[in-house]
Amino acid sequence: MLREATNQITRTANDAIQAYHRARASVKAELEMPDGDHAHAKRMSAQLEVARKDVLVALETTRHRYPSVPSE
Repeated sequence: MLREATNQITRTANDAIQAYHRARASVKAELEMPDGDHAHAKRMSAQLEVARKDVLVALETTRHRYPSVPSE
């Protein structure tokens, strides 16, 4: 069960990383557009940073809660 929980955490973290990179790229593209919604992009950028920090805190918590699973 511990191994499965660790695998799920890893998959979720990887999904979050990919989504973060896609969102950051979209924000960057919006900011580079002369007629882009810069105010909205800046708000989204701030929200992404908060979400990134939340994920990092969750990963740190799980790192302490679940010891590393030895490989077989």
